[in-house]
Amino acid sequence: MEALAGVQEALCPIRLDIDTEDMKLRDTFMWNVNEQHLTPEQFAEILCDDLDIPPDQFVAPIAESIKGQVDEYEALQSIYLGEDEDLEYRTTIELDLHLGSVHYCDRFEWDLASSWPTPEGFARQLCADLGVGGEFVNCIAHALHEQLYRHRKEKILRLEETDEQEEEHPPLESVFRPPIEAERWSPLMELLSPDALEKALLEKERGLR
Repeated sequence: MEALAGVQEALCPIRLDIDTEDMKLRDTFMWNVNEQHLTPEQFAEILCDDLDIPPDQFVAPIAESIKGQVDEYEALQSIYLGEDEDLEYRTTIELDLHLGSVHYCDRFEWDLASSWPTPEGFARQLCADLGVGGEFVNCIAHALHEQLYRHRKEKILRLEETDEQEEEHPPLESVFRPPIEAERWSPLMELLSPDALEKALLEKERGLR
């Protein structure tokens, strides 16, 4: 147990998008790539039991999807962005999330080369600032992990194509943005009507296809 306690947690964002003839499964969660107690197959069986869906149709594709996403994540994480510790890789994060009838949008910058704050820590503080909690913390953290993973992948591909470091961003002169930019870089939360929510979710699903 002491040896397991010393294993560092490494969270990979998992998104399930599985269709069968009769059912559709959509789910998101974080998976510890250093997990030693639970296999993807065991997790898939538990998930099928929790959701009351047929294991003979879903266990195998769920496990295969998790394994594929974890393998890709580990391969990407093993690649260094650069040797210069002072180099910043600022990228723009854009959140557009629905949880229940609440629609949350936000836009901010994140340094890909920094390990602090963690998406989970950032999500907890953000939700505290916004006065929300519960599932919002996990929802925001997962969205952050997904976007950071995608931006890191794009950054590595660009560096491999050019075979040289990209130019640094101009240094930040202030932690505050000009007032004229405030609306574009501020969080927005709104309560949607059932009709507006259905329309927004349909548009989002079409955008993911």
